[in-house]
Amino acid sequence: MIRSRLVQGLIVSALAVILAGKLLFHVAVDPFLWTYGVLVTLVTFATFFSAYRYYKDPALEPPDPSVADLRPKVSCIVPVKNEERLIRRCVSSILGQTYDNLEVIVVDDGSTDRTPAILDEIAVAHPEVLVIHLPKNLGKKRAVEAGIARTTGSIFAFADSDSVLGRHAIERLVRALNAHPNAGAVSAHGRALNADVSVLTRIQDTWYEGQFRLSKGLESAYGAVTCASGCLSAFRREAIGPYVHAWAHDTFLGEEFRFATDRQMTGYVLRGEPHPTRKAVHAAANGGTHAVRKDWEVLYSESARVWTEVPPTWKKFLRQQTRWKKSFIRNLFFTGRFYWRRPKLAAFAFYLGILFVLVGPLIAFRAIYFLTAGGDFLSAPLYLAGVTFVGLLYGLDYKLRNPDSTNWLYRPLMSLISTFVLSWLLIYAAFTIRNPNWLTR
Repeated sequence: MIRSRLVQGLIVSALAVILAGKLLFHVAVDPFLWTYGVLVTLVTFATFFSAYRYYKDPALEPPDPSVADLRPKVSCIVPVKNEERLIRRCVSSILGQTYDNLEVIVVDDGSTDRTPAILDEIAVAHPEVLVIHLPKNLGKKRAVEAGIARTTGSIFAFADSDSVLGRHAIERLVRALNAHPNAGAVSAHGRALNADVSVLTRIQDTWYEGQFRLSKGLESAYGAVTCASGCLSAFRREAIGPYVHAWAHDTFLGEEFRFATDRQMTGYVLRGEPHPTRKAVHAAANGGTHAVRKDWEVLYSESARVWTEVPPTWKKFLRQQTRWKKSFIRNLFFTGRFYWRRPKLAAFAFYLGILFVLVGPLIAFRAIYFLTAGGDFLSAPLYLAGVTFVGLLYGLDYKLRNPDSTNWLYRPLMSLISTFVLSWLLIYAAFTIRNPNWLTR
């Protein structure tokens, strides 16, 4: 514990020194790069500091005295399409949960491999598992909606079909909700199921660790997690139930947006009910009714563990990242409209994060190519050194929680991949956002 605190302190101190150096000892560098560097360092510092200092796992807190039912019924919904290799393992991990007040609903979304037959075998062996076969492929969101229509629980647990749940995962998610009655959703902690398959999967595993423990840790400290992960999350029925149909039938730019965006489902919880108008308040004062706003929190539990299969090849990885970029664009026009109401530091990190994604390609091009072509031969190495150094800090954080793994050495590669590859996918995703191709799970 002392060693962990020491390393955490060194990471935060290093970021503080870099930030102070940028602010106090301004050198003759490009002003755009300097401003971008200051803001990125500031957000990175805030992320590490807040995640270390203020995050507490809600699943490890005692239940709130106002909670009467500590064992509410949980409806676990698993949408699946063409997952014959992993679906048995996924369902088995759900059936093996320590939480007993659980119903399991698996929705086959028009699979064309052996998935339907495997699900029927599971249903025969485990009558407690309800299997729904959709007549054709409708997409993940419609499959989730079909599953919800058959639920009886007060809590929904959504799990991806290529995920394997830790034995205590759902128990921990329920404990987090019991400790925070005002929490509408809780995200589990995701890691790569196939981390040791290739260099690419090792890189993704280190990235997942930081995205959950640090980024979601910062947001959870303020009750404002922006994305309850699709690999495993729990939602209160009252928080998301009224919006499931709108989410499943979402339209964007005049067409149905079929990509299953976990960000937007989370956004509905974060948004809550609209503020009542003055007219409605006046009517209520005279005996009428009006909508009462519910400001739900969205939390993250580090101890609720789930492992999900990450893309093992570059082709599949780029397909996944393109889908995620399209969902990012869609969510920008949804959650971005109201997230400013959340705590200031979380909102600050959220909107600056959006800015970084939007201007990232331009900054990288300016630093690596444009300024170099103009004779500034220091801009590219300094920029890439900064990117690599931040990746190394994330890698050290990974090493703290995984002392026996050497995968932490791969984390800087993810930062470089983001710079040279992923940031540019945003442009492609924007121009092809109406194209449903590459629409896979």
